[in-house]
Amino acid sequence: MNIRIKAGIYLPLLILLIVGVLTACSGPSPTITPPLPDDSTTSAVDLSSDNKTHNLPRETTTPGDQLIPPDRIDVVYFHSTQRCKTCLYIEQRVVYITETYFQEELDSGKMTLQRLDLGDKENAAMISKYNAVSSQLYLNAIVNEIDHIIHIKEVWFKDYLRDEKLFDEVVKEYIKRGLNGEL
Repeated sequence: MNIRIKAGIYLPLLILLIVGVLTACSGPSPTITPPLPDDSTTSAVDLSSDNKTHNLPRETTTPGDQLIPPDRIDVVYFHSTQRCKTCLYIEQRVVYITETYFQEELDSGKMTLQRLDLGDKENAAMISKYNAVSSQLYLNAIVNEIDHIIHIKEVWFKDYLRDEKLFDEVVKEYIKRGLNGEL
């Protein structure tokens, strides 16, 4: 068979395979290594009895400063149209956490929970606002109509995906700190 004919048959299949691999959602255990803490932007917070620490944003105030609670906290989870087990798990945990521990804030409008499909054109403005490019979780503390957006990357780390209690504690801590004006 002529090489041009073979290339004409296999090239589209190869391109399709490459595009599929690059756009496919990851498996249930992403291999992401947490970044090393940077003292200028993070501090260790003990969230559990087994003394594991988590890198949450450092408070931007000094002792004696008055914290300004936000007008509203938005918990925003972006997901792709085609979803893997990990994406579904993270969304399920975030919904559980917000509805179980922060129902009063949800009911009062002090907090919102939004789940947005990256493939839905109606979400284009939000995708741009958050610079979302894949399944991602954000917390936005809004003070005087100014957004203070935090990307919660830890939810994708293996330790958090394997330990439901640990996952819940770190997300709850982000939300509590956001509600208290500590982000």
